[in-house]
Amino acid sequence: MPELTGRARFVHLFRRAGWGASEAEVNAAMALHPDEATAFSQAVSNMLSYHQTQEVPDRIVVTPATTDTNQLVLWWLERMVRTRRPLLEKMTYFWHDHFATSRDKDGMDAAKMLRQNEFFRANAINYVEQLLNGISRDPATIIWLDLNTNRRTRPNENYAREVMELFALGIGTPADPNYSEDDIRQATKAFTGYTIGADGNFVLNAANHDPSIKTVLGRTCESGDDVNRILVTHWKNGLNVCAHYLTAKLFSFFAYPVTVDDPVVRRLAPGFAANNLEVGWLVSAILSSEEFSSLRAYRALVKSPVELAVEALRVLGAERVPTGILSRLADQGQRLFYPPDVAGWPNGRVWVNASTVLSRCNMSAAIVNSLGKPATTEAGGPLVASYLTGLTTPEAKVDRVLGLLDDANVPAATRQSLLQYAATATTDEKIRGLFNLVMALPSYQLN
Repeated sequence: MPELTGRARFVHLFRRAGWGASEAEVNAAMALHPDEATAFSQAVSNMLSYHQTQEVPDRIVVTPATTDTNQLVLWWLERMVRTRRPLLEKMTYFWHDHFATSRDKDGMDAAKMLRQNEFFRANAINYVEQLLNGISRDPATIIWLDLNTNRRTRPNENYAREVMELFALGIGTPADPNYSEDDIRQATKAFTGYTIGADGNFVLNAANHDPSIKTVLGRTCESGDDVNRILVTHWKNGLNVCAHYLTAKLFSFFAYPVTVDDPVVRRLAPGFAANNLEVGWLVSAILSSEEFSSLRAYRALVKSPVELAVEALRVLGAERVPTGILSRLADQGQRLFYPPDVAGWPNGRVWVNASTVLSRCNMSAAIVNSLGKPATTEAGGPLVASYLTGLTTPEAKVDRVLGLLDDANVPAATRQSLLQYAATATTDEKIRGLFNLVMALPSYQLN
């Protein structure tokens, strides 16, 4: 039986598989069926069946011809905040970090980053082999990992190394590595000639491609697609290596940190492999698992700056992303489309330290202050004071704000401090202060 029950379990689902949810969204999910287990299962199914849900039209229009990077970041943040398909945007965010590509390189532009982002969205829960085939043809990836300089006469190993180390297999252990340097050299030959044509699309330059037969992980192949097929079907010690590697990574993203040897990975990965590494199958299995709804998973992850901002805006009913949020996210080290390196962003406690905690609190306060303001550069939506309409006692106000923002049970001393402050919260400014205090709590920093 799951250890999380009732409202906490559904709020946990919306935080992890999405970006938080309004009270109305949580109530609707809980009302899907009188039996809680059935309602939860249906909520998971609905999140995965996002193609059946009509999406909210974009307020910001982006096109390859007119988009700059700041506009692109703002567009994507607004999709996260306003979407009716939260799992789709969460998976797009996952793949952006997994196949980390940065705008910060010569030859890269916002148009290429937009195209890659849309590729992730179109293939968010697709088969891993199709994701690998697509990413090896993606113009942004080709530039970022130097595939366009990989020629038969002058091979460049960057892409072949990263596709094994970061995208598909993982390094393994020193005593039992998942691939060899020769595997990288052979795969590099298979990907020679992958480049971008004059029209901006992928093209295989036959003059630069090495057509010889290669041997990767003990199997013969010729093309890059052949290599990708080998990677997703590579077995070692009776286990599908790619299935275990990605199961561990996706489970760590949705539930709590694990390694490839964790029992939950050992249990889920064979089914993932049996389903030809269909990502949607694995995500469903993770969200439906008892481990996902366990106390170990509850508040077990630290919110990244993007998760912190988007959840606050979404839960509090923002209509837009205030433009000032872009610089605040950058100050905390997370500017979308600019991951720090090929390994993506760090995670966990690194997001909350002496140099970032004040920035996090200031960003949350800026969001609270922006709500209800009608200017297109502000969040819009309701004033936070409207959430406390009709409430007169400190207890009612504190319970209301905690219920909206932080379903954790706060320590008695913390609650007492909040009650003392709430007794003075009779003006808009003081009410905003109460929201800010709750959003500064240690438990609110956790996902």
